[in-house]
Amino acid sequence: MYHWTGYQQAAERRPGPALLGGKITAGRMGNPAPELRRRNASEIMISCIVDYTIDPQKVGLFEDYARRWIAAVIRLGGMHHGYFLPSESGADRAVCIFSFPSNADFEAYRLRAAQDPECIAILEREKEERSIVRYKGSFFRPLLPEVNPPA
Repeated sequence: MYHWTGYQQAAERRPGPALLGGKITAGRMGNPAPELRRRNASEIMISCIVDYTIDPQKVGLFEDYARRWIAAVIRLGGMHHGYFLPSESGADRAVCIFSFPSNADFEAYRLRAAQDPECIAILEREKEERSIVRYKGSFFRPLLPEVNPPA
């Protein structure tokens, strides 16, 4: 399992592989699309779970950030399973989950996102709003239900 972590520090808030890697998606919300399932033994789908600590006074700003990332990553191509936001006031934890057909597809996304004007603008806005205190992402190999299980 691979991990990456980011901490909000005034001098170090800039677009980079770790921050850009935390929010890619494509396709549609919900069940993984067939194209994101394992194509063969050498191409294994990866999913990333990003655990955020957010400023509880800025949940609305974080929600806007999340919506903008969902739209951007759908445009750039992956599968976003959504953001999960605090349901209690004062809570400071949020999570997002996204997947790619393979690690190579994820790495290609990161390169595109690092140059994408919309992704850069989202990160710049977050740098000003500071709704994210820190985050940590972990990559997993999902075990998904079969589309047509044997009878």
